[in-house]
Amino acid sequence: MRKTFVAGAVGAIATIGSISVADAAPPGLEKKEGEAWVCNGEDVVIFTAGRNGWIGDTHYQAIEFSFEGTFTPAGGDPVEEFFEQSWPSKGGETISCTQDITDTNEEGTFVGHGEVTAEAL
Repeated sequence: MRKTFVAGAVGAIATIGSISVADAAPPGLEKKEGEAWVCNGEDVVIFTAGRNGWIGDTHYQAIEFSFEGTFTPAGGDPVEEFFEQSWPSKGGETISCTQDITDTNEEGTFVGHGEVTAEAL
């Protein structure tokens, strides 16, 4: 059940948060698709590699990340999941970003919310 939830979450992020590669991926990440987030009240595209992300030419590194979601399999009971992680800050300028995801397919429905605080490097 947990593997299904994680697969659903990853699939939802990849499907719903995807933006065209043509949206100026930074060098070395041209093959990655950007993810749609809202950072400090603005719609942005973030290209990620692990806990690193780029918005335009600015490189950010996550210092706090949380994700909560519910996967409801077709004909089954909802499974809730929560993930949270933090890393030491280096004292850079920070941004706060959120992402809401909803995805439905033949396996069920996934609804999730992610939040990240990142600092410019």
